[in-house]
Amino acid sequence: MTVAVGNGVIAGPGNKASVQGVMASQEDRRGLQLIQNYKFETDLAGWSADPAYVRKTEAGFNGGDPFVEYNGVSGNFDNFTTSNDADSGMLVEPSTTYTVSGTRTANFTGNYPQVQINTGADDGAGHAFPGTTLGSMRFTAAAAEARWSLQFTTGADTKRVWIRFQGLGGVGRLRLMELNLTKDAAVQPYRDYFNPGN
Repeated sequence: MTVAVGNGVIAGPGNKASVQGVMASQEDRRGLQLIQNYKFETDLAGWSADPAYVRKTEAGFNGGDPFVEYNGVSGNFDNFTTSNDADSGMLVEPSTTYTVSGTRTANFTGNYPQVQINTGADDGAGHAFPGTTLGSMRFTAAAAEARWSLQFTTGADTKRVWIRFQGLGGVGRLRLMELNLTKDAAVQPYRDYFNPGN
């Protein structure tokens, strides 16, 4: 398998691609993680975060690994988006089904936040985010860590997509972790593709 890594590095047979967020050849894409910095390991590089979204760690939560916390206050509509510009969307194939999934806890009074998938009017080439919405889902209550998923299908000319988390004015707390975006028609359990067994 040959993997083209986002920074221009090519990992051929026998090499390991350790960069978080890659694109692979068509036959290999199903099992690869398409989101850059999907574990928020050291910072929020590759993401555009409004002030209400903060990277945190907490003993006894998410195995002590980092997560992103959104604290919603009344009337807040802050966004957390994979890099918020027209040139850095995630490369996808046209007319193809993908599933974005993750783990969350959530408790809100009023409107719960949502996740949506956007593409630019011209596939992100010269058209700024958010463009057209390909799919969206509102979160529901989850006192303990629970998986969520959203399936979407790209259009005939779609080449790039963005993941956007958005507050909808409700009051409460949402925690996000263990994100995957995979080329799958069926929902998959979380898998850390660069650390097998996790």
